[in-house]
Amino acid sequence: MSDDSVYCMRDFEASCRFEKNSPAKYYYARTSSRAGINHLRYSLQLQLKEALFLGRTLVVFDPLFSPRHNFGRKLDSTWEKYLDLNDIRIDAGKKTLPVHWVRIADFEQSGLSILRIDKTHKVSREQNATYDLVIRNDPMGLTANYNFQKNWEVHLSSSAAVREIAARIIATLGEYTAVHVRRGDKLDNKSLYPNLENDTQASKIRDTLRRFFPHGGRLYVLTNEPDPKFFDPLKDIFEVRQYFDFPILREIIGCVEPDNFFLYLVEQEIFWNCPIKVHTFAKKDWKVMSLTTDVGPG
Repeated sequence: MSDDSVYCMRDFEASCRFEKNSPAKYYYARTSSRAGINHLRYSLQLQLKEALFLGRTLVVFDPLFSPRHNFGRKLDSTWEKYLDLNDIRIDAGKKTLPVHWVRIADFEQSGLSILRIDKTHKVSREQNATYDLVIRNDPMGLTANYNFQKNWEVHLSSSAAVREIAARIIATLGEYTAVHVRRGDKLDNKSLYPNLENDTQASKIRDTLRRFFPHGGRLYVLTNEPDPKFFDPLKDIFEVRQYFDFPILREIIGCVEPDNFFLYLVEQEIFWNCPIKVHTFAKKDWKVMSLTTDVGPG
């Protein structure tokens, strides 16, 4: 396939000059790997951008959650528990563009002409005009076939259930500072994060936070550290709160069918709605308060 035949930005820009109803063509990425909520959400963002770029309706995959991130327990659920799919926005340059999608459970593909492609294939103009449904086989769901897409920002809101529980906790906390302490899996990667283990010891966190907040205060700690007493040294200075201090949060993972992914999103709302927050990692592209100088994920 020559470069001239590949569907590209000028095709997309040309199509944006016209008012369109929901596209009658569809895009679906077939994923099979079980993963954590951040991986799955990022995969959904990539697929939303790809479908929008091709002028197609996205057939939204059901998330496949990894038991490894849920106490070894398998979990099958739909996106609606975690995300508000009716509140999706894509910022493409100076434009905010509408996104058309349909749940895979509601999608009927019989009678449609289908193009099946692998994860490296770039759709041509002719293919995009000809086929009703493009199915990309992308097991990890992390393929980005058009480089300009990284400049598009996808806004995905948490579900009403996530926001409602987070709002109740925030109201209870009153004035607080949030700190995210990522340990667990990241401690094993010493080549990327050589300072993490030392910088996230409780006594070191206490000393770091004391520089930021010399008078203490209420502190909400988000962490994947399994030891519930790990942060006790911080209590010399701070009024420490964690998820298990709130019955409604404790029940999310203390029930018969625990859902650590739901708890994670609630805690993310608590973190991002706090005016003063401390990240685990330093950030490459923006200045934040952080526990370590190691540069880590967003």
